[in-house]
Amino acid sequence: MAEKNTGSRRFTLIAIAVIVLVIIGAVGYGIWVISAGSGEASQDIDDVTPDLATTSTEQVYEIEPSGSEARFYINEVLNGEDVRVQGTTQDVGGQLTLNLNNPSQSEIGTIVINARTIATDNNNRNRALRNNILRSARDEYEFIRFEPTTLTGLPTEPVTVGTEISFQIVGNLTILDTTTEVTFDTTATLGADDIIEGLASTEILYADYGISIPRVPFVASVEDNVLLELAFIATPVSQDDNAEETEASE
Repeated sequence: MAEKNTGSRRFTLIAIAVIVLVIIGAVGYGIWVISAGSGEASQDIDDVTPDLATTSTEQVYEIEPSGSEARFYINEVLNGEDVRVQGTTQDVGGQLTLNLNNPSQSEIGTIVINARTIATDNNNRNRALRNNILRSARDEYEFIRFEPTTLTGLPTEPVTVGTEISFQIVGNLTILDTTTEVTFDTTATLGADDIIEGLASTEILYADYGISIPRVPFVASVEDNVLLELAFIATPVSQDDNAEETEASE
């Protein structure tokens, strides 16, 4: 196992985020009663996700939104009953490079989550998330970002197909106007079809990000801790395609 110093941005088999939830945006949650917000994303997640450069010994992977999900969980007492609220979105983007010879030298780029499309099982709560909790109806708060800085626990030998790897991703999570360092506990597996599947999770205090949850009569209490998860699938990107996208963004 090899350990990377802060600033190295290394990784091997995942992508996360987070933010989660991330998830990230995952933190804002529930209290229902506040007015409006379209809930529609104004930008495509690919347009705000940076591309990574590679060498001949590396393979770029990209998070597939259709098979990935950023989510949050938070507990509350609703109408006298304990309730666990879940919010989810598939609007997740990011890239990682797998170093084929030495996975500990892999890298993960910025993970981006669209907080505007996070949804729970209640439309009133969703409007509260967008307008008063995460404030994602405002363009400047539409996206939550996680920037990895340190990776620990990655192997130095090539990873075999079907082997699950456990490691940690340390990085800076930005929600609203606040950025704090968090650590995601991560597991990832390289499949026979060259697809990486994994799960990253962490706990945060929503108050640390300047988030407050409005009080309403039928919600007696809301826990301070929020669980953020990123369940992801990442697929290979051809070097030609990635080079073209990188040049187009410059």
